[in-house]
Amino acid sequence: MSYTIQRVAVIGSGVMGRQLAAFLAGAGLQVDLLDIVLPDQEDRNFLARKALKELPRMQPPALVSNDVLKRIHPGNLEDDWDRITGADWILEAIVERLDIKRSLYERIDAANPKAQWITSNTSGLSIHALAEGRSDAFRRRFFGTHFFNPPRFLPLLEVIPHSDTDRENMNHLVDWLVRNGGKRAVFAKDTPNFIANRLGIFQTLVTLRLMDEMDLSVEEVDALTGRLLGRPRSATFQTLDIVGLDIFAATLKTMQERATEDEFHDWFALPDWLQQLIDAGALGRKAGKGIYWKTDDGLMVYDPKSGDYRPRKKPFYLWQDRVKQESTLAGRLNIIKRADARLYEFLIRCLAYPAIYAARRIPEIADRIVDIDCALRWGFQLKWGPFQAWDDLGFETILAYESELPAGDSPLLQKMKEKEITRFYATENDQPTCFDLAAGAYQPTGDTRPWSTVDWIRLSRRPVLHNDEASLYDLGDGVHLLVWHSPTNAIGVEILEMVQRSLEYVADHGSGLIITGARDHFSYGANLGLLIMALQNRDIAQLDWTIRTFQWMTKSIRQAPFPVIVAAHGMVLGGGCEFLLHADTVVAPVESYIGLVELGAGLIPAGGGCAEIVRRANAMGPPPDRIVPWVHYQDRLTEFFKHVAQAQVS
Repeated sequence: MSYTIQRVAVIGSGVMGRQLAAFLAGAGLQVDLLDIVLPDQEDRNFLARKALKELPRMQPPALVSNDVLKRIHPGNLEDDWDRITGADWILEAIVERLDIKRSLYERIDAANPKAQWITSNTSGLSIHALAEGRSDAFRRRFFGTHFFNPPRFLPLLEVIPHSDTDRENMNHLVDWLVRNGGKRAVFAKDTPNFIANRLGIFQTLVTLRLMDEMDLSVEEVDALTGRLLGRPRSATFQTLDIVGLDIFAATLKTMQERATEDEFHDWFALPDWLQQLIDAGALGRKAGKGIYWKTDDGLMVYDPKSGDYRPRKKPFYLWQDRVKQESTLAGRLNIIKRADARLYEFLIRCLAYPAIYAARRIPEIADRIVDIDCALRWGFQLKWGPFQAWDDLGFETILAYESELPAGDSPLLQKMKEKEITRFYATENDQPTCFDLAAGAYQPTGDTRPWSTVDWIRLSRRPVLHNDEASLYDLGDGVHLLVWHSPTNAIGVEILEMVQRSLEYVADHGSGLIITGARDHFSYGANLGLLIMALQNRDIAQLDWTIRTFQWMTKSIRQAPFPVIVAAHGMVLGGGCEFLLHADTVVAPVESYIGLVELGAGLIPAGGGCAEIVRRANAMGPPPDRIVPWVHYQDRLTEFFKHVAQAQVS
């Protein structure tokens, strides 16, 4: 069977449907965005056209560029039904109601479409129930593809087959989404809310429960459960506002109705104060007001005790700067334990309860611990999954809190105790493994692993060269990897030193060099703090040496007698951009923000970037029909340097 995908029909132009259309069009597909016909509208494509008009205004931005809109074609489910039957892939993203979805599938089934894949973006409905009553041909092509919102930025794709799904056919679509869409796939079982939402909601419920027990405010909880625990800056309550309180309540209702055998079922209750906000229409950011409310007088926060809004009181902790410097979760919590035992108990329970719950859900919702860690990391942007955190904090440390929870069985923990195993992850032959319940032993994680490739290399290999801010690793076959790992990935003396040493080492011992960063962003540029210090001390010689060294370094990358690849990501600013400009090849994801932005700080780029712009402008050459080539060259230089002058990023 031939597996090709060129055209997809997205059914449903709501918030998620339109973003999926933008995401798939950005990946190069032709997309038909279809919705119902409103009886009171002359424009029969009103809903789809309205969605396209709103796409450029969405925050965070749903479109990689406005050119993507050219590949999205609005239509409706009556006049344009042939677009559905002629699509390679039919992606349903309509309202989360079983009866409405099944009615649509019945109509699709009767039309016998040519589509190789028919999938639902449901976030928690049963895939078996959705496929019930459909033909064999439909059932073989049907499965769940749960994209996390916003799909442009969150990599998680939960894939949920049912008993009759053709797995080979399904895997071809998943492979395409991984390769062309940058998705990271986790295969989930057909259980309530699948993996990420099931565990993510429980994590939120635990936080709400402990907040009430330990008498903490909304602001305190958000200050403690964000970056400090390796979670997004939006923490708990700002995240609820972003998701929407009504969406949270609806997803929780699915657990109440379907997870009836869960020993924590009594915990699946929405707090009264959240229900009161929902009843009042304060649903979060989409309603302009939720747990937080931005007013002309400043940011207000809802106080569950008083039942009303009050000005936000941002907490301050003396230990917070020291905690930020710790790279491990155990190190962070140890500092807090010494400083404030009460807050430590809150945080350790926020980690322990969800981790134990996750362990008890194996093999119910997933067979492997790595699938759970990856689903939560990729879907909720966590730095550590529950089992990674457990390994970091210690097996017995977390297990000590099991007695505080409702009684329940955990085949995984029981097997580990029998085997006297106290870690979920291990390294065997430089490869990541995780404890497997079915095998009763460690098994390779394969391509699904809760670390980036760079993180795993740093965990499993010894560097051949090293200093405090960068390390060089031998990847085999003469290829070497230079990783920057300074706290901010700012380029200082030690990184410059390691680049020089790495270039010399690879020239003698290898055949190629890759340069990348270990943090969330490739580089914010040169360490301006060192330059400011040199200026304040009137140390012009140090300043001159730093600039000359930087220029020599970028020039050495250009002139290296072997290929140099820069693998960039996130912010690639100033000096980071100059390293990139001098590489033989650049590998960068779509979500990279690259530019020479020094003029924003009152400086002129001095690491070779300006010279590289001139070189590239000259190398492009004039068009053959241009009578005065120099004028064209000037126009090109003016356009290039305009980006520098305005401190723009790509």
